[in-house]
Amino acid sequence: MQPNIDPKTPLKHYFPVVEPILSLNINELRRASYSEDNKKTVSLMIGALRRRRYLTIGDVLNTTWKDLSSIRNFGITCQLLLFNFLQRITEHPEYLINLDVYERKRRIEAIKGRLREMGMIL
Repeated sequence: MQPNIDPKTPLKHYFPVVEPILSLNINELRRASYSEDNKKTVSLMIGALRRRRYLTIGDVLNTTWKDLSSIRNFGITCQLLLFNFLQRITEHPEYLINLDVYERKRRIEAIKGRLREMGMIL
């Protein structure tokens, strides 16, 4: 967990994940779990988030620690697990997305933008 998390600051300020991960379903966090993570706690965490309408990873990152602590059945164990997952996908986004494909798409969009500016494509 981050040592100095302000309860009123959105989590995205502490966990700068790459943009394509933001639109992924919250269930995709399971792919970042380690074998030592308790599967029941992971399911409880995801279920509690879904009940409060946190459906994407971006939704979770736009919330605050204070909001998370008010979720029913989302105690300190779930909060720590979520923070561990967010730290993992911040440090290793390849757990959830293929970085080569993301980088290639980003470059293609930049080239398309330049071609549009030059009037070569619509």
